[in-house]
Amino acid sequence: MAKKKTKKNTSKQPSAFSLKNWWQSELGSRRPILKFWLGFAGVMALFYVLTVQPFYFENVQEPVSAFFASVTSWLLNLFGQQTQASGMNISAPAFSLSIKEGCDAIAPVMLVLTGILLFPAAWRQKLKGIAIGMLALFGLNLVRIASLYFVGIHAPDYFEFMHVEFWQVVFIGLAILYFFYWLHAVTKPASHAPAS
Repeated sequence: MAKKKTKKNTSKQPSAFSLKNWWQSELGSRRPILKFWLGFAGVMALFYVLTVQPFYFENVQEPVSAFFASVTSWLLNLFGQQTQASGMNISAPAFSLSIKEGCDAIAPVMLVLTGILLFPAAWRQKLKGIAIGMLALFGLNLVRIASLYFVGIHAPDYFEFMHVEFWQVVFIGLAILYFFYWLHAVTKPASHAPAS
């Protein structure tokens, strides 16, 4: 008796889930995003390692804090506060404060600077974003320091709250919001005017 030939099923069976295949397909489709976030995390980690070095304090934090103390003292004197800046300190008969780590605006500036520089966008857009961001953060930090001075005079019980809980959160939050605003501006599709 002749054997009946059976047709082999040549249709490809779905292969079992492979972590390696999934990772390669995901990595391929999201490589720019992954590259951005890995680069961002790496630069920020390096920055925070540098902030604990004496070199950083002497050559970055101290001069930046002294600069903010000097400019803020000048602004406060426009409002008749009779302050004097000495190094990182602002002193007056009514109240004195010292601009230390966290009040120098360096960390939010680094956050915005790193995000903008690493994002794949045209250099013209990057430079414009950095210039506007730095000016905004500079102005915001002057407002923060001046407001803390006035809180120290008129509501000293709230000074720690305003210094640690309010301004730290607001400053970092606004820096992140600015970065996402810039991101939205550079990634939105160009609007095309209808042909007449």
